[in-house]
Amino acid sequence: GIFRRDRGGNDGRVNAWHTEGGCAGERGAAMDSGRSGAATGFDVLRKGAEARPELSVMQATLEGLAATKDPRAAAILFAEAQPGISERIRMSALAGLAELKEPVEREHAQELAAAVRAALDDPFLLVRLTGEQLVGTFALRRFRADIQRDLSAPLILQREMAQEILEQLRQ
Repeated sequence: GIFRRDRGGNDGRVNAWHTEGGCAGERGAAMDSGRSGAATGFDVLRKGAEARPELSVMQATLEGLAATKDPRAAAILFAEAQPGISERIRMSALAGLAELKEPVEREHAQELAAAVRAALDDPFLLVRLTGEQLVGTFALRRFRADIQRDLSAPLILQREMAQEILEQLRQ
């Protein structure tokens, strides 16, 4: 594993890299690191993402990065939200962008539009739905037609979500 809980007086927060421990422990440690508020949390998680851990640990690492609220996390999340990356990782990265709403809107508007466009065009339904959620979260009215298309989708989930997002866009 990549993460290990520090037993050296860091309040149990993650701040060390090792090759021991189980996947569940690593996942929990990654999420704890993001939520800890510790100044080193972002750096620990950045290194974790660079190490390309097992899928569930990577998802937790991305969630932890978003939870840090550190604007630098946006670049990592955008990189992991690209087509060609595992769908589950893409979904985690896209969802994490919503946690960084202010810095993403302020500093990454074009990247956000490109990531949302790619997600809305993705053949994997859950990636598309995650992209749709970003349309609502960021009030991206330019994608209204894409959302309206789902009003007649075969799945109730898609139709209901489209209605909710269109309502968000009306506000």
